[in-house]
Amino acid sequence: MRKIVQIDEYEYDKLTELAKLNEQQISKRAIELWEKEGVAEIRFTLDTGKDYFDTFTLNCKSSVFYKNGKFVIQEELRNRFRKIIDDKVMYLIEKKFGGLVKVINRYNKKIDSLDHLRLILLGIAASGWAVAAVALLMK
Repeated sequence: MRKIVQIDEYEYDKLTELAKLNEQQISKRAIELWEKEGVAEIRFTLDTGKDYFDTFTLNCKSSVFYKNGKFVIQEELRNRFRKIIDDKVMYLIEKKFGGLVKVINRYNKKIDSLDHLRLILLGIAASGWAVAAVALLMK
């Protein structure tokens, strides 16, 4: 059974103000609890490496873990967090170190071409010594 209670405007305003204060206190308490007992922990893994062709790469991988078992973050939301974090970190890395990565890769290509040239010159020198040795043995 519902009761209908009539109050005057002053009492109504007083109750709404109290409700707003309670809402602010609830928000403040929620923030304090989140800072104290946050449920998620984010870990970054930054890989720097080279592939077969000595191309230097920077890759970021992140993981979202639970700190405790009280709350659950849905898998879809965790995947979304991972994607946002990875994209932002890679953007910042590219912004800060993108030029250096390009320079490193350019020098690696030059070193690789010099290594090929060295092998070609060694082959020419070896064949020259082989011809000289045969010519000396034929005398």
